[in-house]
Amino acid sequence: MKHALANDILRYWRTLCLNYEAGSSERSKREQSQRDRSKRKIKNYKLRHSRMLTCYSAVLFLLFVYEKNKTVTIPDAQKMVALTPTERLEFVINELKDSDPAKWIDELLGKYERFLEITSVSEDDLIQLFLDEAEARNLRNEQSDFGDLAYKVLYSIGHDNSLYRRLVI
Repeated sequence: MKHALANDILRYWRTLCLNYEAGSSERSKREQSQRDRSKRKIKNYKLRHSRMLTCYSAVLFLLFVYEKNKTVTIPDAQKMVALTPTERLEFVINELKDSDPAKWIDELLGKYERFLEITSVSEDDLIQLFLDEAEARNLRNEQSDFGDLAYKVLYSIGHDNSLYRRLVI
């Protein structure tokens, strides 16, 4: 059960990404105005953060439970589904106390909070932000850092267990 659920979560994530990427290549970049391209970048920025947190918080929760109990039960999976993505991360932080992975998860939550602050402005303000190439590059770098940190957390929790190996291979 634990492997099937984790694989389903990852397959769902990859499907979302592939469907999104397929739709983004349909229009010619020359046909789009700068404003339209900025809107597309904003959509990509928002989707990647949200989808990454949704998917990998679930995988992290399952990896943590598996590492702790050497199994994942149906009640464990039900608990994971009942929690929001940030609650899943907070659950793991509380269990790990003051360890390095707990600090990295807290940092990940901080980066997600920054993402929420950035995207809470008006659409016009957000478009202006993404029209500024230097600022847009900084946001893409922050997005990449978010993904790198998510990977670091997943690796730190699961690299020694068979569930992690099955997810990666």
